[in-house]
Amino acid sequence: MRAILIEANVTHTIDQIPGKVRKEIKRILFENDDWVDDKLTLRLFCNSMLIFSHNELNFYINEIIDKYSAHFDQEDFHHQKLIASICVNFLYVNCINNNLDFDSRIFSLLDQLPEMPEFFFYKVLRNYYKAVAGKDTTKCQSIKSFLAQNGLPHFSDTLPK
Repeated sequence: MRAILIEANVTHTIDQIPGKVRKEIKRILFENDDWVDDKLTLRLFCNSMLIFSHNELNFYINEIIDKYSAHFDQEDFHHQKLIASICVNFLYVNCINNNLDFDSRIFSLLDQLPEMPEFFFYKVLRNYYKAVAGKDTTKCQSIKSFLAQNGLPHFSDTLPK
């Protein structure tokens, strides 16, 4: 299922994934009540966020926030990176769907990331989406320019405006 999702994301054909496959992905993800603790399930969720409705995404991201908000800074490095990826993907999906009313707890969760070079990109994206939410177009453009000037011009172009 992850391979199907990754290919669909790379080829921008996520909307062409058949309903049957979408249902199977959702079944796999949430057949386990403790899905927020399982790294494989969290990775699958991270890669499949575009197949969920706005209400479904909000429900599941709230479960993640409820689980990790109080002690996110105490999680191991790989778990922090995975949850941070889910958070920035959630912000991206909401932006492309013009849902800019972000739950501030997502930004708070990202604020708990340690000050390490490995988390720099997540922190930059946190600032970008915070600027999007605040309709600060100058800051958005500044961050996009920074990314483009530092070897990520294609990525900069794919960020929602």
